[in-house]
Amino acid sequence: MSLDGRIRTGLNADASELDPAIDPALDVVLERGPRRRKARTVARSVGIAAVVSVFLAGGFALRAVRGGGAIPGDGSLTQVSPIDGAWQMTITVQDGLDAGLDYGRARQLAGPRQLELSLGVVREIRPESFETVPVNGTFRVEGPFVVVHDHGETLVFRWTIAGGDLRLSLSDDSRSSAGDAVDRLTWTTHTWHRIR
Repeated sequence: MSLDGRIRTGLNADASELDPAIDPALDVVLERGPRRRKARTVARSVGIAAVVSVFLAGGFALRAVRGGGAIPGDGSLTQVSPIDGAWQMTITVQDGLDAGLDYGRARQLAGPRQLELSLGVVREIRPESFETVPVNGTFRVEGPFVVVHDHGETLVFRWTIAGGDLRLSLSDDSRSSAGDAVDRLTWTTHTWHRIR
């Protein structure tokens, strides 16, 4: 009987009747199976890790290119800036009305905000809300100014820190005047309080 026939017979037989010691070829097949599965698992893991690392590195490079070349050549992305940290503030509907927005837009923008600045990456979100588009971009500190790049837009703020509070004032905005009003509201209406 051929090896395939013996394997088929062995697989179709009741497991209690199978004795791998009787058929040495079947014992070799059973022995190779777990080794090959382990080798395939290791190879897949290494392959997945390589693909994920390529996507992460490529995504970071694309973000930097789209951000208007915000990665400085002096390696300052790996340096902690004076404003690195996590910050928060809350915008009220009245703040939006005072900024000249209509009630609907003021209500949409009202609520808590969180700002994360870390090693040249900026993230500003409204926790637990999908009503406003978050900021995910890059930043660099140039003396008393911080330059933020996000989705092809550039914002320049003057910054000051007093105690655990960060104060931003908008110096330049590449967006239209309507965008300028929203940026002033969401970034500069109140001081940002450090949360970590």
